[in-house]
Amino acid sequence: MDDLPDTQIRVSKAAPDDRSSRIESHDFGQALDIPFDQLDIVAVVLRLDEPELAYLAASVCRSLEDDQTVFAVPAIPENGLSEASTVAFTALVDAAGTTVPYDLGRIRDSFADAFSDESQQEVLDTTGSVMIDWVEDVFEALRDPLTVPLNCADAHALLQDGGVSLLYRGWGCRDNLPDVLLQDAAAHRVCDGNRSSADGGFGFLRFGEPFTLREFEAVEQHAESVFRPEGVDSEQWLMSGQSSLALGDNCWLAFLLTGIDAKSLPFLQDRCAK
Repeated sequence: MDDLPDTQIRVSKAAPDDRSSRIESHDFGQALDIPFDQLDIVAVVLRLDEPELAYLAASVCRSLEDDQTVFAVPAIPENGLSEASTVAFTALVDAAGTTVPYDLGRIRDSFADAFSDESQQEVLDTTGSVMIDWVEDVFEALRDPLTVPLNCADAHALLQDGGVSLLYRGWGCRDNLPDVLLQDAAAHRVCDGNRSSADGGFGFLRFGEPFTLREFEAVEQHAESVFRPEGVDSEQWLMSGQSSLALGDNCWLAFLLTGIDAKSLPFLQDRCAK
């Protein structure tokens, strides 16, 4: 598929008392030179401050075709979700293929070393940057020729029905592989949840040109030993990699666990218990 145009889609915010739909879902595609139905992969990124935003995002997800891979990437407020927003989040999960929540409270802890004053704006800025980094990673993993390729049919099948998924992100270098890389990824998770409930995994490793296949396999095997629950089939457990001269001896891992029990998410636990 050709590269996407550098185009922003802007949606005006409705008045507070306006409960009508802010925009028809098909109108989102009008800002692109490529119609939505010609896109292989779509990521819908949002802040879930208001339930209406989740319903709008769910409407966009439902407007897409069954053979498209659709991600919902919501930022969850630090004070959790209201009852109305919880219902809206569930609707978003049902509409998207894979939903990757970014819990701002978890990110404040995971990325504390990145903040100078831990202001709300810094947390939001860091969350936005982390979101875009991962979206770029997954688009590259599913679209571009890779140094360590994967079965794209299996990848799309996994992510078209990934449900709620947990993301782990970490840095490492050749001198401390694979343990420190996986420890860093676990420490820099973007949301908590019961990872033993996962039904699949999708990993993407960026590494420098000096890396060898043996080193990649060491990371792959260690990730499997750390993250893979018993009983997950090999078709549901995928990992690929891409080399980059700029990374040198460094490497970067993004690992997604799919099919997580939504009731284990901290921002849903209190609601689900009622």
